[in-house]
Amino acid sequence: MGSTISPAAPFEFIGAVELREILSRRARDERELLEALEEVPKASIYYHTHGVFLRDLPAAGGYLNDFANWVARHVHDRVLAERLGVVDPFGFLSLEELREEFVSIVDHHIATLNPVPRVVFGEPFFFVQSEVIPLEGAAYGIRHLLSNPELMNRMGQAGHEHVRRNFLITRHLRDYLALFARLSR
Repeated sequence: MGSTISPAAPFEFIGAVELREILSRRARDERELLEALEEVPKASIYYHTHGVFLRDLPAAGGYLNDFANWVARHVHDRVLAERLGVVDPFGFLSLEELREEFVSIVDHHIATLNPVPRVVFGEPFFFVQSEVIPLEGAAYGIRHLLSNPELMNRMGQAGHEHVRRNFLITRHLRDYLALFARLSR
């Protein structure tokens, strides 16, 4: 994401590791997705678009970005999923331009909806950012993490908070109570 390859340089296969950080942002509906898309770091836009091509698993849902897959699988809005799914991340000169495209698509789509669909039984969208480190730099990355207590602490807290909010029984109880409250109206 930063170096330029000259035309004379030979193609080279390299190994890499991806250091992921779960951010404190999540979306439970398309409006929250829009708000988060406007605010998350560019590294998160990169992870959820370009990063899809670095993962071993095929894209769940068949779209080539995480936003479209989430909208299709958890919000069940196939129209928005298709619109997001046709965005080619390599067709933009910058991550900011790519972000603006996603924001524009979601903004125009939700302007036509009343109400905006929410995730009821699916999973919220969790924003992640990552840094891709060439394998020869992996040892450096680990040393960097170990020598940077603030980063290590921030990543640990984000992981702990992610588990607390999304996998503990209290989260499930909160979801069931909210569902019961909606059903009783």
